[in-house]
Amino acid sequence: MTLLSRLGTESLLPQEKVSAVPTFGEGPLVGRVRELRELHDAFDDARRGHGAVQLVLGEPGVGKTRLAAALAEHAQSNGARVIWTRGWGRAAPPYWPWVEVVRGLSQELDGETLRRELGAAADELLRLAPELAERLPGARRPADHADNSEIERFALFDALVALLRARSANGAVVILMDDLQAVDEGSLVALDFVSRMLRDIGVLLVVTMHERVPDRSPDAQLALQNIVRAGRRLVLGGLTREDVARLLELTSGITAAPELAAAVHAVTEGNPFFAREILAMLLAEGRLHDPPDELPLPDSVRETIRRRLEPLDQHACQTLELAAIIGRTFNLATLEHASPLDRDQVLDALDEAVALGLVVAVPDTLGQYRFGHGLIRETLLYGMPAAARMNGHRVVGEALEQVYRGAIEAHLPELAHHFLSAALRGDVAKAVDYAERAAYRALDTLAYEQAAELFTRALEALETMDPDVPRRAGLLLGLGTAQSRAGRPAARASFEAAVQAARLIEADAIFARAALGFAPFALTPGYVDEEHVALLVEALDRVGRADDPMRVRLLGSLAVALYWSDNAGPRAELALEALEMARRLGDDMTLAIALSSAQLATNGPDMTEQGLQWLRELFVLSERVGETVMSLAARSRHVDVLMELDDLAGADIAIETLERVAHDARDRRAAAFVPLHRARRAALDGRYEDAEALLAETAAVVGELSASTIPITVASQRVVLTWLQKGPREIGELVRAYAAGAPAMPVWRAGLAAALADAGRADEAKLELERLAADDFAALPRDNLWLAAMAALAEAVSALDLREHAMAVHAKLAPFAGRNVVSPTVAFLGPVEMWLGILARVGRRDGEALEQLAAARVRATRHGALPTLARIAVEEAAVLIRDGGAAARARAEELLDSAGNSCDQMNLIRVGERVQALRAQLRGAPPAAAGAVEGAAGGQATLRRIGDVWTVEYRARTLHLKDNRGVRLLALLLERPGMEVHSLELVAAVDGSGTGGPSIESSGGQETGGRFGVQGGAGPALDARAKDDYRDAIAKLEERLCSAEARRDEAAAEQLREELAFLRRELARALGIGGRDRESGSHAERARINVTRAIRTMVKRIATYDSELGGELDRGVCTGAFCVYRPDPRRPLRWTVQR
Repeated sequence: MTLLSRLGTESLLPQEKVSAVPTFGEGPLVGRVRELRELHDAFDDARRGHGAVQLVLGEPGVGKTRLAAALAEHAQSNGARVIWTRGWGRAAPPYWPWVEVVRGLSQELDGETLRRELGAAADELLRLAPELAERLPGARRPADHADNSEIERFALFDALVALLRARSANGAVVILMDDLQAVDEGSLVALDFVSRMLRDIGVLLVVTMHERVPDRSPDAQLALQNIVRAGRRLVLGGLTREDVARLLELTSGITAAPELAAAVHAVTEGNPFFAREILAMLLAEGRLHDPPDELPLPDSVRETIRRRLEPLDQHACQTLELAAIIGRTFNLATLEHASPLDRDQVLDALDEAVALGLVVAVPDTLGQYRFGHGLIRETLLYGMPAAARMNGHRVVGEALEQVYRGAIEAHLPELAHHFLSAALRGDVAKAVDYAERAAYRALDTLAYEQAAELFTRALEALETMDPDVPRRAGLLLGLGTAQSRAGRPAARASFEAAVQAARLIEADAIFARAALGFAPFALTPGYVDEEHVALLVEALDRVGRADDPMRVRLLGSLAVALYWSDNAGPRAELALEALEMARRLGDDMTLAIALSSAQLATNGPDMTEQGLQWLRELFVLSERVGETVMSLAARSRHVDVLMELDDLAGADIAIETLERVAHDARDRRAAAFVPLHRARRAALDGRYEDAEALLAETAAVVGELSASTIPITVASQRVVLTWLQKGPREIGELVRAYAAGAPAMPVWRAGLAAALADAGRADEAKLELERLAADDFAALPRDNLWLAAMAALAEAVSALDLREHAMAVHAKLAPFAGRNVVSPTVAFLGPVEMWLGILARVGRRDGEALEQLAAARVRATRHGALPTLARIAVEEAAVLIRDGGAAARARAEELLDSAGNSCDQMNLIRVGERVQALRAQLRGAPPAAAGAVEGAAGGQATLRRIGDVWTVEYRARTLHLKDNRGVRLLALLLERPGMEVHSLELVAAVDGSGTGGPSIESSGGQETGGRFGVQGGAGPALDARAKDDYRDAIAKLEERLCSAEARRDEAAAEQLREELAFLRRELARALGIGGRDRESGSHAERARINVTRAIRTMVKRIATYDSELGGELDRGVCTGAFCVYRPDPRRPLRWTVQR
């Protein structure tokens, strides 16, 4: 049994049922989902009594019949009657398709039924099926109307319609008429008639037809036009590369290699029949797993095409062979220059080919032609001897030089192709020259794959010449560059070969450029590539120490290559040396490269602000020089920096910019980072399903992006998603391998400690912690994963309840309050204040814990970070439960209710478990005795304005205050507990409010002075260095305070508290709420001073009348550039403000 016959009915799609419906050797159906859906929809219409004609058009072998067969199977499985027929050309009797229709629809009927259903029309059908007379009662052959054949035809066609109507009354009928181009003229006219009558008949008539039909009589042409006009058109094109791969797999039962599928797709243009023929040939020759570099067409396909070439004379054949060498589309001018024939003879030859449908004139062009199918051209080429083909390429190349004279550069790839193909019988040097020029032009136009191919072919041609090491070194460098940009792993080997060739001839410039391209990653994933480092060091020695753009690039690359080394000092020195040299050189491009390298090489929490400045300068320079491609990787890092510095709106804009620039540059690797950033953003919002979908989208293209860190990033994001949803305990096995395999990334070791601690494996977790805890965790490298490592350590010490370790991590993390915990392209783990609050809770510093968590809540609310808010609520509740007061317990219950709802909505399993545990703790622990908690017990209070007097009602006491700015400002805060309001907004609301209510929206924690036309001031009151000094001093004092408290040295502890209070006051004068810079000498500063003075004066006045209430307001009201009222969460006081 032949392969194709075996494929006929035995290789259907898995979901299809094998039936008796013929498939005519068409093989499995692949890749026609949309088209099959359209046919199913048409069938559904027929089942509802609304028939139609559906035309399926396409070239031979494209799968028209197989698609129709799939519809037939579907219709049969749904109870429809299916009739197959086809055109057989001149060998068939007249109306043969309709003869088969009549026989198929009437074969199960007895004569009585047929007569009853059709009446006199049954006799008309005897013209098509005379055998019906044997069972038709009173059968009479219809009379001939020689004088009016139209009446006869009308009666016959009307009888056909009657039969279709009757047989579809109790169920849809599907008629499949294959190869309409081979149907006789009478059948076409009958189809024209029937097609107009199907609107209210349950018949779907599907016809398949080649797009190009032979010449027919005028009536037949008119009938075809009417059929096409009345029917629905479905034009089948070639299958995609993926569908061809699937077809090969279903056909052979073996998964086809991507290279084989691509080659078959290229040769056949997705034609399923031709693809199966090629597969049959490979199977027959046993070369399925080792196909030839150029797939030849099987003889069975070529024979079909050769038979179409037979009517051509010798000149026409030679002309078409030359045209085939030119290409699928060819120009008359080129063909004329290459051909030994004169123009008239060439035109005559083309006319012959056009008449046979072998070539077609390209519409709307002058003198351009195209082969009707690529396989026609391939057959012509295959039939030519190798020497003839080479000579043909040579003469075509020479003709193109004449045709393109004056515009050679625009046609380099075409010239390179022909001269390379003729190299063995032509000018090899010219072939190499054209190929190299074309390759570099392809690089310039971002056609990296084409460039790599041209460099490769140039190198192959060069091997046939006398040795030329300098030329070879240059071509290898170009090849490595093209391969690297195309993401091909072979790039490293090409660069290595270029390095070796450069060493032989002391070509230092080529050596340096190859060394720069040697590593596939901008930043290696957690290891130092020692081989690359050695090449860069050697290259630096070769280029010398003088200021030079190449030395700048080498210094920057070496700094980046050393990123994961033990010592951060050398890489920073190298990066800064490159930057200083670039500024001395004054070249924008060189400076942009140095800036990118410096930001990447020093990326870490201590350099985030500086890195942002470098990135902004880099983007300005790249725009100025018109070179945006080199900034793509930096634009991805820009998103990370903005997210860490709490500019999420800016980060969103940066993601959009990355997407646009990557699209414009056709950089698929950079574009793949866009869904990664969006997945992290979705996880921040709690949209975990969206995050997974985006990761799946990225993973789908990972295989096409070799030498990429994206697979690691995708896997890391999935680890983080598991952490956020199911808790640290679920990532233990996921991170263990990373912890062992990437020792330069301690974040994985910290994650493992958190996982073990959360899983209750305390001893193992402590062992992992001790590996990291040297010098109170100071040994952890301050790299781009340091903040994430601190968060993982916080999880671990929280689960283990290790107070001393908690305070050590707290001290390291405290200077970064105001930021978010972010790891590059992978994780957003919430505000630093949340982790500080968790650590303070573990350290039994409950007051600070609540302050930090409250600050984190404000920022998380602004972010819309629902999972983070749920975690914050749980942590706050844990602190309040430990307080024990009734009001605190009530507030804790509210927080747990809110967190529980969020956990249910977002499937936050581990946080949900903590909610349940804390609820059980609430139920099991009795409330603290009255008076056990110092101060007020919370409750309700009212502030009411009547005319010019404000009345305060608090704990059954009443006091009256005269209306002024202070009490109005205070009222605005009391009615918005927890909402930060800018002092400028407070001023605008009070000054413009009169006696009506103010209108304030949350500023979202951002400066809003611009809304009131206020200009900026003289800059921050403290620069970054001064703020860092303050924060370092505070962190050290906090460490000493912890130690004093542990020793129970109260005197030392009290002194340290006073020093801390002083430093915090000084820092607070320069920073607003959340660590924002306070502008000096600005309208905003004046507003801050005036609002603070007015509110504090009013609070003091209230305290003179009611010290308890005054104390409550003094503790809860925070003033500054942003003002807020935060009631004590342990004893929340709820205000009602009435005007």
